[in-house]
Amino acid sequence: MSGNANLASLSCGNATLSPSFSADTTSYSCTVPYEVTYLDLYYSAADSGAYAWVSGNDLSVGDNTVSVGVEAANGNTKYYNIYVTRQQDPNYKAGTNALLESLSPSSGRLSPGFKPETKNYVVYVPFEVEEFSLSGVAQDSKALSVTEASAKLEPGDNELTVTCTAEDGKTKETYTVHVYRMPAFAGVLPTITDPNSADYSAVDAALAKVPANLSLYTNESVEVLKKAMDAVVRNYGPDKQAEVDAMAKAIEDAIAGLEKKPDPADLPLRERVMAVANEVVTIPYLSRLTGPLPLKYLAIAALAILALLIYVIGTLVGRHAGKKKTLRAMARDETPREEVPEAAEAPAEVPAPEEAPAIEEAPVERAIPAPPAEEPVAEATEEAPEPAVETPAEAPEGPGPEPAEPVTPDTAETPAETPAEDNPLESMSLDELLEDIKNM
Repeated sequence: MSGNANLASLSCGNATLSPSFSADTTSYSCTVPYEVTYLDLYYSAADSGAYAWVSGNDLSVGDNTVSVGVEAANGNTKYYNIYVTRQQDPNYKAGTNALLESLSPSSGRLSPGFKPETKNYVVYVPFEVEEFSLSGVAQDSKALSVTEASAKLEPGDNELTVTCTAEDGKTKETYTVHVYRMPAFAGVLPTITDPNSADYSAVDAALAKVPANLSLYTNESVEVLKKAMDAVVRNYGPDKQAEVDAMAKAIEDAIAGLEKKPDPADLPLRERVMAVANEVVTIPYLSRLTGPLPLKYLAIAALAILALLIYVIGTLVGRHAGKKKTLRAMARDETPREEVPEAAEAPAEVPAPEEAPAIEEAPVERAIPAPPAEEPVAEATEEAPEPAVETPAEAPEGPGPEPAEPVTPDTAETPAETPAEDNPLESMSLDELLEDIKNM
């Protein structure tokens, strides 16, 4: 089978190919206006058994490659490539976005983290890193170029830049990276400073001289020192180095102006007491919320707690005494003595047997004692009515013995008149005292 994969002819109806066609020439070029979106190609294979086709004939603005392929009868393939430049739309406005989508260092990390709007960064690398490079990707895919940067690092600050050029060819954005190569370690930690920040070493040195215990100095001089320390601002750039140095000097002057408090032994008694009262102490856990507390506040709190404790104890004692008094009164019979004779004479005044029930009820009512003496009273009550009932029945036959003697109130009350000292209600147990506290 034939292996001829040449073209016999190749021409374009809407563009001029350069150079002129030759079967042995496989590369051609042409430029077309914006309106041309494809090449109007005419071609034919040199061998009748060969097959030819076109690919990539869909032009976009800029560079394009259109290929004409020929496959011979035996399978041999040959391509004729046409490099086409399609011109830009005359009304098109090129983009002006020159920002980067990403910026990648070959070692270390950017600080701060990358943002397209941030143009300055710093990267710290160890002494062992000798070479460094940066690469970036443009946000706009039509941007013309993004430069790369690389360098052999020296100990200290090394500055590298990456520039992105927008589609219009005029707009550019430059990103600067300070690569700080650490010095070789020799047993002493190096001092690292921000290249875009003022030098605060003098401020730090002044702050290190502040006494740890400021309570030894007068309040006025300590207040001046605190104001100088609070005036320190940490985000100044190199252009404000003079102001940073002034902050350090103000702290140094305030330290030099500290005045010690006089010796308490030299003060009058009243002033010594006030000085002790104003001393601050730190209480574990509580001081985390309130900070150090003056002794005078703690004394006031102690007095308040003592007064509350006295009040609680007094209340408990009063309640206990009142309860004892109430229980003692309940243990006695509170029936008035002047009513006893009336109860005793009641049976003698009965004129007829039909009034006997009234005589029976009177002694029963008078004989009811207080709750603590229920059992003895019950016995007296059961025995008292028997003679009271029998006496009226024999009254018509003649005078008999007086019925009031067996059921006198004195006799019924005898079991209830237990001495107060022998009564178990006179004392309170610990459980009763705790119950009183619970019920307050």
